[in-house]
Amino acid sequence: MCGFSDQRGRFSTAAVFRWIMLVSVMAMACLAEAQDTPLSTGSKRAEKFYQKGEEAYRMRELDIAEKNFKLALEADSVFFEAMMMLADLYEHKGRDSLAIRYYRQAANRYPDKYPALFFFLGRLEYKTGCYADAAGSLSKYLSYPETDEENRRMAEKELTSAVFAADAILHPVPFDPV
Repeated sequence: MCGFSDQRGRFSTAAVFRWIMLVSVMAMACLAEAQDTPLSTGSKRAEKFYQKGEEAYRMRELDIAEKNFKLALEADSVFFEAMMMLADLYEHKGRDSLAIRYYRQAANRYPDKYPALFFFLGRLEYKTGCYADAAGSLSKYLSYPETDEENRRMAEKELTSAVFAADAILHPVPFDPV
């Protein structure tokens, strides 16, 4: 077993989404390189740290990757790809509050660059009990017309749950056991 599946060999939903996110971000970086489109940074120093972090991440050297992505952000505080990779790395490590922080940072700075980021952010916010925030992120994701159909269905379902949960917290029903 590779550590992402249960005893029956099935992959957990969280693991599948982490890999989708990682592949998406790495594909964006590869596409940018293949099309001679630069990364979102103009800093050679930031780009160098990012590339080192990306290589370490591929090798599953998460502490080294984390250090390099942070250095990339120190060199360029608005470096989108470094924010996204840090968010994914922290989610992978189970450090959800830090993952949310970097997803939000990327979403606030570049709201239309990568719509799927709102899907991942919303699911993580829902997981951590931030239902109102999750509803906002998932609604934002669903506002983009060109989204993956399967992710769209999941987002719609989770949005319904997030709205219900947020309302239930604001308007609790008294519990009087018999």
